[in-house]
Amino acid sequence: MFAQAATITLRILGFKAGPQDFPYSPQLVQALPPLTILVSYFEYGFTLPPMVAFAQAVASVAALAFFTHQLLRLRSLTARFQQTFSALLATSIVLTLLLLPAVAILAPSVQQIAANPDLLGKLEVPALPTLLAAFLSLWNLAVSAHIYRHALNIGPGVSVATALMGAVFITAFAALAGGLVGSA
Repeated sequence: MFAQAATITLRILGFKAGPQDFPYSPQLVQALPPLTILVSYFEYGFTLPPMVAFAQAVASVAALAFFTHQLLRLRSLTARFQQTFSALLATSIVLTLLLLPAVAILAPSVQQIAANPDLLGKLEVPALPTLLAAFLSLWNLAVSAHIYRHALNIGPGVSVATALMGAVFITAFAALAGGLVGSA
C-alpha cells in the first residue's frame, strides 16, 4: 500500500494522476498526518523555537484538513475527503523534503531579517536556494490547485484561486497558533 501511495504521489506531482487515484487505507490515514507534522516541524525548526515550530506544524495540518473538508462539504463531495487530504499531505511531504536544504541555507538570513527588518533588501541572500524555494513553493501551489480541481470538479482558474486561498488560510492559522504558543 505504501509503495502504491508513493507511486501515485509522484504521478500527482507530475500532474499525471489526481486525488481519486490515491489509495485509501487505514495505515495511510494514520501515518500521513503525523509524518507531515514531523516534516513541517523540521522546516519551521530552522527559524523558530521548538514549541512554536511544533505548534505551527500541527496547526498547518489541522488547517489543511479543515479547509479541504469545508470545500468538499460546500460541493457535497465529502466522500472524497480522505483521498484528497491524503494526496495533499503526501505531495506536501515530498515537496517539503526537497525544500529543507534550501531552508537550512536561508535560515540565517531569515533570522537576521526577523531580528532587524531594516536589513530587508540590504542583506545579500543566497540566490540558488532562494530560487529553489520559490520554484518549490510555486510547484506546491500548482499541485494543490491540480488536486482541488479534480476533487471539487472545478476549472483551472478557480482551482488556482482555491489553492491560493488555502495557502493564505493555512499560513495565517499556523502563524496564529505559533504566536499563541510563543507568547505563552
